[in-house]
Amino acid sequence: MARRKRLWQGLGAAVLCLWVSQAKAQDADLAAIYAPEALRAAYARESRDWQPLPPWIVQAFLMAEDRQFFDGKAAWRSPITHSVSQWFPEPSGRRRWVAVLAIGSALSKTEILNLLVQQVYLGRGCHGMPAAARNYFGKRAEALDLHEAALLAALVRQPIMVDSARHQTRLRQRRDGVLSDLARARVILPQEARQAMARPIGVTQAARRCAT
Repeated sequence: MARRKRLWQGLGAAVLCLWVSQAKAQDADLAAIYAPEALRAAYARESRDWQPLPPWIVQAFLMAEDRQFFDGKAAWRSPITHSVSQWFPEPSGRRRWVAVLAIGSALSKTEILNLLVQQVYLGRGCHGMPAAARNYFGKRAEALDLHEAALLAALVRQPIMVDSARHQTRLRQRRDGVLSDLARARVILPQEARQAMARPIGVTQAARRCAT
């Protein structure tokens, strides 16, 4: 059964790659945007201004999106790569798959995870952990408390949760889930997770949209 599943997965990947290759052949602009050298150049250009973040903050995003990201599966199959693809031009329909497969091939998993943390949309016009940390908590990303970093990681899939009072319970549950996963992965101690879970959501009411 497992062998048959791997066979179908491999066949599906081959068909998808062929479909995407045809799309790129029909669209010169698409091929240029997602060429490996273009993606690596874009990553190098963007990452020049990034400030190093504590490893546990990056781990919080990993726990929130795909804790098995580094366990051997292809990068294009991960929600992390799909989230990162939204940063590139016109990531919809066939173009989305072009972006996902190209990113998974051109960049390492560490680079893809860095893109998620530094560029992903986190609500209210904020792209990336550093911008969201300043807007929501009035501090630099590396100065975030544990419960604050977990909250931002919880926003990756549904950033709209930060904008509505009716989503606060769900947002807190997502944040606490990230904290529990960090404790299970031994990134933080269980008592640290419990203390962070006892903290309020903590987004300042004065927070507005990020400056563009």
